[in-house]
Amino acid sequence: AFKRDLGDIKIILDLTKFINETERLNMLFILTVADIRAVGPDRWNAWKGQLLRTLFHQVSGVLTGSLNKSLEEKINITKKNLRLALEKWTTKEFDEFENNTFDSHWLSLDILTLERQAHLAKKSYLQKENFSFSFHIDDLNAVTELTIYTKDNHGLFTKLTGAFALTGVKVVDAKVNTMKNGMALDTFWIQ
Repeated sequence: AFKRDLGDIKIILDLTKFINETERLNMLFILTVADIRAVGPDRWNAWKGQLLRTLFHQVSGVLTGSLNKSLEEKINITKKNLRLALEKWTTKEFDEFENNTFDSHWLSLDILTLERQAHLAKKSYLQKENFSFSFHIDDLNAVTELTIYTKDNHGLFTKLTGAFALTGVKVVDAKVNTMKNGMALDTFWIQ
């Protein structure tokens, strides 16, 4: 949960094959939470809890058969849900965002994060900005979501994470996406 991309379906399927049954998943979940909390009070935090819950629900969904939809179906469902969330957007505006986005992007983030990203990309496009960013405070998971929309270039991720390190910001998760229009739409969860 802490070292892999939970949006990568192959990782979830590989883990599901290893765990193989719901009872084993339940026991591993309880053991993992107890182990982390036993190390010390400063080791457990809301972000770790969220990652473990996400992993648990994804593996459980595969084991019970509720997540056995094809990737194409999942992408289409996500697009449909985002379209509903962006109800004030014109069809042209939504199509432009959709057409600039690779399929992997639709599977890696929740609808609320995708909605915030879409608004940032639209704002940047309308204002002809080369660099835009937005913050979202996530109190439940004790993190701040920072989304950056800028021209993609070689070493961008390294430069951004280096800047975070210099300022003492801890990156707890990141989703890096390059758009078909050559822009980077990167989201970092920081503390």
